[in-house]
Amino acid sequence: MNDDRICMPDINGKLFNSYEDAVAEIEAIKIGDPRSAGYVRQVVRPKINFLRIVLNILIPALITIAVYFILWLTPLNFFIVIFICFLLLTIYFLVRLKSIAICTIKIYQATASDARRLNCRFEPSCSVYAISAYKKYGFIKGTIKTLKRLKRCCPPNGGVDLLE
Repeated sequence: MNDDRICMPDINGKLFNSYEDAVAEIEAIKIGDPRSAGYVRQVVRPKINFLRIVLNILIPALITIAVYFILWLTPLNFFIVIFICFLLLTIYFLVRLKSIAICTIKIYQATASDARRLNCRFEPSCSVYAISAYKKYGFIKGTIKTLKRLKRCCPPNGGVDLLE
């Protein structure tokens, strides 16, 4: 059987259908295209401040408990007191959604395996893109941009995709 494909051993022995494909692959490596076989992604693991996470959960819980006991001393109905406490917690978490999402992504970045993190077809990686989207656009628009990016993160898509 005659195999007319070109073998370039310096690019992991990858076979190309034509000389032009091999040249295109070499050019992609030079510009740092994540779709190329020779592209090497560096996995960066952020440090997680668990004390800050615990305090962000504990402080609103303690404030809610204090408000509950203060309101419990008033002649308000029990269900109104519970509703006010629930409303306070809901407002707090709605205001903090952006930072909650960013913290969740950083925990993923710190704990996901290298094999999982190196699968991303884009530069910057999808998790870095998501953090940038949340910081620039907020929770709702950042979530929409992140979901669109994750939907595109499969072959043949890829390459350098910076946040607009």
